[in-house]
Amino acid sequence: MLMRISSHLRLCWLVFIGVIALGCLLPRASLHDPFLRAYVDSGWVHFLAYAAAATLSLLAWTRRTGIVLSFGLVISSVCLQILRAQASGQVIDYYGTVINILGITAGILLGLNILTLRSRAKQAPPAQAGRSH
Repeated sequence: MLMRISSHLRLCWLVFIGVIALGCLLPRASLHDPFLRAYVDSGWVHFLAYAAAATLSLLAWTRRTGIVLSFGLVISSVCLQILRAQASGQVIDYYGTVINILGITAGILLGLNILTLRSRAKQAPPAQAGRSH
């Protein structure tokens, strides 16, 4: 059962990374722009997308592999920002790069917390039914 969940999370992570890359490289491919632009800053959308990707990488693979993949996200985020700037003929969006890196950092911290809570739950002794204090 755990292997099936892990493989589903890995597939979800791969699809999620593909959507992020496509959304960054295609001009005006942002799905949130026409609907949420008045309410949500695109920086928050980028932050949450990268945080979710980093968290999924830690939950889908082992701790060490997840951290390596998350640091790979940092490199790919910077490369995507450079490619986007070259494709559009604009300067590199340093503000967006910092937001992406902060999102990845938040995702790593969230993923590590979830893994810690999960390992503590496995180590806790089972509660005995019928005992009252």
